[in-house]
Amino acid sequence: MILKVQCFTSAMTEARYGFVLSEWHRYAGWESHRKKVPVSGASAEELVARLRPWALEKLAQEDLSDGEYRAAVVGVDEHGQPDETQVLQVMDIYWFYGEEFVPASSVS
Repeated sequence: MILKVQCFTSAMTEARYGFVLSEWHRYAGWESHRKKVPVSGASAEELVARLRPWALEKLAQEDLSDGEYRAAVVGVDEHGQPDETQVLQVMDIYWFYGEEFVPASSVS
């Protein structure tokens, strides 16, 4: 599975964060390979708001298999690697047949 990392700098704090997308493998845990794309100039609130749209776009573009994925906004260290001790937001996404699966009980 591919773990995507999109790096950027928060305009408010000058801290570096990244979007992370990983696939859940029930028996092996989270597995990952990394890619980085620098982006800058967003506040922490804007980054959290952009997380789900970014993750859904990456899932659709990569034509990934059905399954459970986790998207997160995490800190990025001085080498551009994700620092998962600095997490702003985490969300699970269930991907089936090329789109997000949403249980009927959550649809009004």
